[in-house]
Amino acid sequence: FALLGLQLMWTTQCQDALSKARSNKQVMVETLRLQLATLQDLSGWCLEDLGTKINRIKVETLVTIQVHQRDVFSDLTKRFRERKLTDANDFEWLKQTRFAWQANSSDEHGAGACVISICDVEYKYNNEYL
Repeated sequence: FALLGLQLMWTTQCQDALSKARSNKQVMVETLRLQLATLQDLSGWCLEDLGTKINRIKVETLVTIQVHQRDVFSDLTKRFRERKLTDANDFEWLKQTRFAWQANSSDEHGAGACVISICDVEYKYNNEYL
């Protein structure tokens, strides 16, 4: 579930930054710094004794995903500075795989569901490999 949590957190941070970017010119850079700090924390875990090989693989996967997410947001930040990206409705953002929790989404337990979006397609996450 750590991978899913990482992606939910990243999507929320990016969405918030993009929605505030017009009124707060520093929010994109601040969000990028936050994502770099997350990457540093995850990378630090790689230097520790993680107990088993599978735990090491899990942490390395988290680092790999966070590197990709950092690169994506870095590109979005660059495009925003160049005025090629305006807000969270821009295709450059919408084409990214985005994860969100929809509390009102019906599921068998009534607790909501994780929804994965790419462009205008949404589907519920059902424990598939990410």
